[in-house]
Parts: sequence; structure tokens; C-alpha cells
Amino acid sequence: MHRTPRWATLLVSVAAAMSFSPLALAQEPPRTGVYLEAAAALSMHKDTVGLRGTDAADGYFNLGASLRLGASLSGLLVGVSAERAAMIDTEGASYFSVFAGDGFQLPNGKRLELAGELGWHGFENVGARGNEDVTSENHVFLPFLGGRVTLTEQRPASRWQQGLFLQVRHDLRQGQVTSNRTMTCSSGVADAPVCTPGDTSTGYFQVGGLSVEIGLELRPVF
Repeated sequence: MHRTPRWATLLVSVAAAMSFSPLALAQEPPRTGVYLEAAAALSMHKDTVGLRGTDAADGYFNLGASLRLGASLSGLLVGVSAERAAMIDTEGASYFSVFAGDGFQLPNGKRLELAGELGWHGFENVGARGNEDVTSENHVFLPFLGGRVTLTEQRPASRWQQGLFLQVRHDLRQGQVTSNRTMTCSSGVADAPVCTPGDTSTGYFQVGGLSVEIGLELRPVF
């Protein structure tokens, strides 16, 4: 029997609690309009595992940037999102999704938004690490389900909103990737490990799992 992920249960519980909280009483009408949101986030991934003698990955971090085009309709949120994670001595990631949610007004102009997300998670350059570059394309796209909690603040007489968000995504299935790698060596680094330029290796990976992000966003509502 398929079990509901813990993070999904947590998001449902938060939504239920907020819907009955006195803080959820609107103090001013939510802004209605289209918005374009830019965000930067730190991501933690637990979605790549080594297979067949390949070193297992315990998880890795990277930095991501995203754009979300959405509409706020009296508090209801709908839209599309695209995100790209920077590759810093590790594999890259991309996300393309649609989202929908609702918001609750808090004191002092703040607002709590809960949104669900469905889309595709792209794995890129799987197996890249340190001074080993992937020499063959090994992109894989998997469907994912996600949830996002955002705390925003809207300043009076301004269309700009700033916010802090926590986002959890889980791939709905897994895939396997073969990674052909070639070693490159930097020079002039004191106490650098022994490195042989041009050495090749092959890794085998299972991809698909959990990603968690925390970040900052900025959006104008038109």
C-alpha cells in the first residue's frame, strides 16, 4: 500500500490549523492581479544514489534561481514555475511545474500562503563531482509533487511583495543513469590530491527522491 509522505501530512495539518486560527481573519482585501516572482534558494537534495559499486551520495546542496508567473485572485493563487539550480562541483537540477494554493491574512500586513505543485524534475550531469566532468549527456526527467509555504509582506501603497518560503518536492518515480566521467586537474593548489588528467571512470546512479528548499522571493503584483 502506498503511504502518504510525511511532508504532505504536515502541510495538510498546517493548512487545517491556519483555517481555524484567529490570525487567519483578513484585515484587508488581498491584492488581485498577475505577478512575476523572482526567487533565490538554497536546496538540499536526497535524490541520487550510487549503484553497482558506485559511491553512494548522502545528499548534496546547491543554489537555485526561479521565476514564477502567477495570478492572485482574491487570495487564490494559480500559475506556472521554472527553476534552475546552479552546478557547484555537483549535478544540476531543473524544475517545471504548475501550482495552485490559497492564502491567509496575518497581522501587520503579512500573509501566509500554502500552495501545491505538480511538474517535472530534470536531473543534469548526474555523477559530476569535484574534478570529474561528465562527458556524455545523461539528462533524466521525472514527475514530482510538491508543497510550498510562503510568508509574504506587502508594503502600503506598493505593488511589491517580499517573502520567505520553504518548499518540499518529492519525485513520483525513479530512474537510472549511467555517468561517463573524465578527470580534469587544476594546477597551483597547495596540498592538492594526486590527479591524472584524462583518466576516465563510469558511475551508475538511481535518481529520484526528496528535495527541500528555503529561500527569498520578490514579486510585483500588476
